[in-house]
Amino acid sequence: MSETIDDKVFEQYIESNRQLTMLLMKEIHERLNEHGDLQHAALAVLKILQSEGPISQHEIAVHMCHTDASISKLVAILTEKNYVKTQQDPQNRRRVVVELTTQGQKELKRVQKYLL
Repeated sequence: MSETIDDKVFEQYIESNRQLTMLLMKEIHERLNEHGDLQHAALAVLKILQSEGPISQHEIAVHMCHTDASISKLVAILTEKNYVKTQQDPQNRRRVVVELTTQGQKELKRVQKYLL
């Protein structure tokens, strides 16, 4: 016997999940602003570097579905804060490799405790 969900019930479920997602995103944003100076996207860059290790700016852009230009700006901000360091690839001078610094690891650990 096949069970189906009434369309109205399904739509209510979807709307409830959308509202919950919006509340969670708002809470995450507020906690980041309250306890750190990192934007959500900048935190995502640090998390990617934590899990992947040193990778190129382009690879970060691919992970995040962002443009190379937007990642370049984020990396510049994170470099100023000493959360990441960059180095040109000796084999491909156009490729910039980004690496999480000890300061970046500390900041990521500090901020993560305020997230859900």
